[in-house]
Amino acid sequence: VLAASPDGGWQRYLLGVFPALAILSSEGLALLGGANPWRRGVVAVLVAAPGLFLSARFVSNLALIDTRAQAETWMQANVPAGEAILLDVPHASPRATPSKEQCLDLAARTAAAGSPRSRLWRAMAERHPGGGYRIYRIQRSAADLFSAPKHVAASQADGDFLDVRPGLDPVRAVRASWVVTSSIGADPRRARELATFFSELASGAELVREFAPEPGKVAGPWLSVWKLRR
Repeated sequence: VLAASPDGGWQRYLLGVFPALAILSSEGLALLGGANPWRRGVVAVLVAAPGLFLSARFVSNLALIDTRAQAETWMQANVPAGEAILLDVPHASPRATPSKEQCLDLAARTAAAGSPRSRLWRAMAERHPGGGYRIYRIQRSAADLFSAPKHVAASQADGDFLDVRPGLDPVRAVRASWVVTSSIGADPRRARELATFFSELASGAELVREFAPEPGKVAGPWLSVWKLRR
């Protein structure tokens, strides 16, 4: 029942109940297998086969080129270092390195708030490779992220998130020139409060590049790179 749920099937939820599921399953398999070695062998094969198949398919997808990696390479070649960019949550967006100045700003801010993430920002500043961007992220609601409100508020307090519900004005206010949207990120059909932002993005920005998944060849979300018009 848990695995069949669209929300409960995530591995991080199943991991917590895995010991109980393993014990329960072993009792059921012992009853099915009985004492006959051939019957036990057939049961073992039937039990292992789906897991092996799903694992092989999962690993094969990991070996594919990912749209987030493609977008990261393109941005490094086409978006000048130091630019301000707006991204979605990290797992839905291309990887981007925050500038050293931003790491120092966030280290100081999170340390003042007593957040343990200040150690991460400080370490990133100390080992910074140079370059990077001023990274802002789309502020999304707890309902949109299917998470607890306090958890979302605490997480977003440790970074630079923009409330883009009014549209593009907050983006222009921080002088962000680039926006990357993701098919597994903010969606105005699900989060209606973001409809104004996406509407103004379509009319006030130029769609520069798209990175689309392709079955069997390219994995990842559909990414769209926008450049705001002045």
